[in-house]
Amino acid sequence: MTPAGGEIKLQISEAVGKLMEERHIYEDDMKQVIESAEGTGSKLYDTETGKFLAKRRIADVTFYAIYSSSPEGYMIYDAYSHRSEIEGG
Repeated sequence: MTPAGGEIKLQISEAVGKLMEERHIYEDDMKQVIESAEGTGSKLYDTETGKFLAKRRIADVTFYAIYSSSPEGYMIYDAYSHRSEIEGG
């Protein structure tokens, strides 16, 4: 659902924006998560809330987004990240 021209448009409330700032998560991080999820279909859908959960590893950090889509863009409800990595073996 990327608009013509390829730019993902985010809708972020003031409260979520502040939370992202405190967590050092940038809009570009969320755009990459959503672009990957929408492009690959690798996302979870919560039938009760109508929201998606998606993740993407960028460098040494895994970012998560809880979001929904609309004709105006993507509404971010929560965003978080972690730096841990689990290796099998």
